Amino acid sequence: MKHLFAVASAVCLFYSLQPGLCHAAPRGPVSFLAVNPATGATVMEYDPAGLLSKPLPTGSLVKVFTVLAALRQDPSLARLTTTCGRSPASGDPFEGCWYLPGHGCVGMSDALALSCNRYFRVLGEKVNPAVFWATLVEFGLISPAEAAEYLRWQMRPTVEAMIGLSARLRVPPRKVLAAYCCLVNGGFLFRPGELTGAVRFISIDPYALRVISEGLFGCCAYGTGANACLAADETVAGKTGTAAYCLSGTVVAGKTHGLFVGFSPVGRYPDTGVVVFSLEGTGSAAAGTAEPILSVLSLLARERQRQHPRPVE
Repeated sequence: MKHLFAVASAVCLFYSLQPGLCHAAPRGPVSFLAVNPATGATVMEYDPAGLLSKPLPTGSLVKVFTVLAALRQDPSLARLTTTCGRSPASGDPFEGCWYLPGHGCVGMSDALALSCNRYFRVLGEKVNPAVFWATLVEFGLISPAEAAEYLRWQMRPTVEAMIGLSARLRVPPRKVLAAYCCLVNGGFLFRPGELTGAVRFISIDPYALRVISEGLFGCCAYGTGANACLAADETVAGKTGTAAYCLSGTVVAGKTHGLFVGFSPVGRYPDTGVVVFSLEGTGSAAAGTAEPILSVLSLLARERQRQHPRPVE
């Protein structure tokens, strides 16, 4: 088993970190962290520059928590639909959508899957900022002191943060993965890098979880994360994020970071959760980088199950 793990790790690193060798590969260095969502234990990690621990813009990874805040405030918002029409190529991103032809009429789960900025602009303008920032505090993404500071923001930068357009809202990717794991492991939030002893429980409404689960599955089935798809019997659920390039604290125009958080297999309590951060690129490209990582870890999980089958209840 150790030999298999060593070989698999080498293959995973080689194919996922070499630009051009995997579908839609990013243009710059890549970091990734894979964990067991049930325990928070690290399964595999490659982060030589420590980028996963650096506060960075979240891009559209924040949209999941915008949905949570919205449904906590008003469950009827789950029925919100918006028409995403054509956006001008040179227009203000806040006024349109990254997908210039437009997504058409979308509801909440599809808006997550397609990462529709126009939908989240409409949704964000209905969400009380205090509820949004409190949700981020609860999931360990920001501190109470940061939330108090962000509450002083004007409405536009607040909604930009809810959409994922903000370069001012910065969270280490490790914390983002821990918060996402909480959504798939039954509500347990682990401190990044620590195990079961450092955990607290977050109560999440089952209907909100259903909406989010449908969005994460759709993201990888037909949305922005389709590059992360595995074999037909090894589906992935996840979320992409394309964020303002802000490595040194200053936004660099014309460049973006790419992020992806994904889980496999889809269903109750997945075996693996992974966050991928590419220094340059898009969320879709980061999803493509995640595919060989998840493939290898899926292989290892099946091997563990073969050698140590779970008893039948």
